[in-house]
Amino acid sequence: MRTRLRLHHIKLSLTAWQHRGDNVECPCCGGQFKAFLPFGRQLRPDAACPACLSLERTRLLWLYLQRELGFPDIAGRMLHLAPEYILRKQLLKLAKQNPQFQYHNADLDPQLADEQADLQALPYPDQHFDWVLCSHVLGHVPDEAQALREIGRVLKPGGIGLLLTVRSGSAHTLEVPEQAVTPADKQRLYGEPDLLRLHGDDFIQRIQAAGLQVTAIDYRDQFTPTQQKKYGLGTGLRERIYRVEG
Repeated sequence: MRTRLRLHHIKLSLTAWQHRGDNVECPCCGGQFKAFLPFGRQLRPDAACPACLSLERTRLLWLYLQRELGFPDIAGRMLHLAPEYILRKQLLKLAKQNPQFQYHNADLDPQLADEQADLQALPYPDQHFDWVLCSHVLGHVPDEAQALREIGRVLKPGGIGLLLTVRSGSAHTLEVPEQAVTPADKQRLYGEPDLLRLHGDDFIQRIQAAGLQVTAIDYRDQFTPTQQKKYGLGTGLRERIYRVEG
């Protein structure tokens, strides 16, 4: 799997020149292109970077890390769950350059990250990490409440977790018992066949119920409409950042 992903990104880098231009710019890889590419089962326009395949949420999260958390001039230990290819690449590079920064990335599938971990039972000590990144994972985890408690457990006092998820824009989370729905039902209900829930505005309350303090941040608001289009920062439904503290 990892070899196929690496080959896919090599192929992208070889064909990215076909899309070169100056209309849009990817904050993650620095590439400039005529446009971002459509992406998703329900195709979203201006979603994927032609070179590094970053998505709207990935680009916004990278901008937030740089502008709000002081990257790359940081010290501490980070856990990155289900790591996005380009963020993992950039953060591994940073860890090599900065001995005060320790970077761990983990996934349930050992071929998709450097460490294997189940978010519902993380194999790390209590209060171990200064940062936890968890983007578009909680909609797929069977026991969301336990996963959130685990994030809180491994965060140091004063540590920061950055959570992102797919949102419906509705008030309440849509969640049908998994045994009652097929992948086709999930596609129809949630827009993706492997989602277990589609979060609503009550995602904040679900995080708080796990004992975490949370602030919802629409970081797109820090950019003008022209900049949002230039960097491909999406519509806000997939890109809202939930900043949590234990």
